[in-house]
Amino acid sequence: MADAKEAIRELRSNRGYVKASITRLISTLHFAFRFINTQGQTLDSLQKLYYLRSYLKCEPYDLIKNLPLSNESYLKARQLLDDRYNNKYKILNEHIAQLLDLSPLSKSTSANIRSFVSSTKQIIAAIENLNNGIKYWDPIILCILTRKLDTYTARAYQMERDDNA
Repeated sequence: MADAKEAIRELRSNRGYVKASITRLISTLHFAFRFINTQGQTLDSLQKLYYLRSYLKCEPYDLIKNLPLSNESYLKARQLLDDRYNNKYKILNEHIAQLLDLSPLSKSTSANIRSFVSSTKQIIAAIENLNNGIKYWDPIILCILTRKLDTYTARAYQMERDDNA
């Protein structure tokens, strides 16, 4: 029972207005589906649909809001949401765009470098989670990232790299 209450709290914390990132939206949808399915031994399809609708906002909600409240509609809602948001190509393109759109370092302070490295690691981890063989992308990613560095940091990186070669 405590696990169910904790899951409800976590689901409600993810419930907010999700427009900033498609990956955040998809993880929220997956969490909602997992929660509904784990609690689903006692819920019929109509109750599952009701819970699903109660945790969606904006575009995902608009996609299923006109489905009738019936037992058949839950599977239809899941299919509509899955068809719309489970597009690995679009998700991958979004992450690559984030990588390309990283703001360049204008000053090599520890806070700026830490933020740059953190953002880069998050994007790369997200791409790796899509199972796209990112280990072969290293030269391309290094080229993109070194162009984002300020001149002093880029020079230090090149010197360090040349010393290790």
